[in-house]
Amino acid sequence: MCTGDWIAPLDDDDEFSEDHLEILLNFALQKEYEMVYGIVQMEKKPGKWVNIGSYPLNYGEICHLSVLYNSGLKFFKYDINAWKYEEPADWNMWRRMKKAGVRIGFLNKVVGKHYLEGMQRGE
Repeated sequence: MCTGDWIAPLDDDDEFSEDHLEILLNFALQKEYEMVYGIVQMEKKPGKWVNIGSYPLNYGEICHLSVLYNSGLKFFKYDINAWKYEEPADWNMWRRMKKAGVRIGFLNKVVGKHYLEGMQRGE
């Protein structure tokens, strides 16, 4: 249902860095990438953070909020049956994008935080 030129997913337990959109969009435009992603600080348990994000695109090394992609790719839909293949739906979609030849770039910079459920509100 997105109507803009770029799609930047964000869930309720995520937080963009201050410059998230600016740096990912500039990187994509400068390098003519169709999808870009960066590093996310992920809270594994209260107060314990790890960085997720690396190149090349690999399962378990990319986080939903780290991605920005051109809306021309929105014909790639989440597969609601991805769990049957033991894949998260977002990873399944990115894997299919990669396989189809989408130009994907990695920015080696922290672009956001993924909190434990409820922790972003101090619960």
